[in-house]
Amino acid sequence: MPTPQVPIGSGFGPDTTASDVIRGSDLTSKVAIVTGGYTGIGLETTRAFLRGGAKVIVPARDHAKATNALITWENAENAKDKEEQCDCGSWLQRLPY
Repeated sequence: MPTPQVPIGSGFGPDTTASDVIRGSDLTSKVAIVTGGYTGIGLETTRAFLRGGAKVIVPARDHAKATNALITWENAENAKDKEEQCDCGSWLQRLPY
């Protein structure tokens, strides 16, 4: 039997955007890692964090697609102009399982 959903009273609803959620928050000293941050809801989240002043790291399998998506949005001037490729497999191998 599934557990029925119950509102948590957060003040957010189905029409809430990522920008609505962070409104009024100073993210200048924060670092956000947004997986899938170059498409769909991940891109919107990335945009909101950048507008809030956060440093955003967007891991991507398709570097060209990610770069194109991240440099073409309307507030690209807020984005840091630093990009680098990394091999996540090398550090994942060191994690204890």
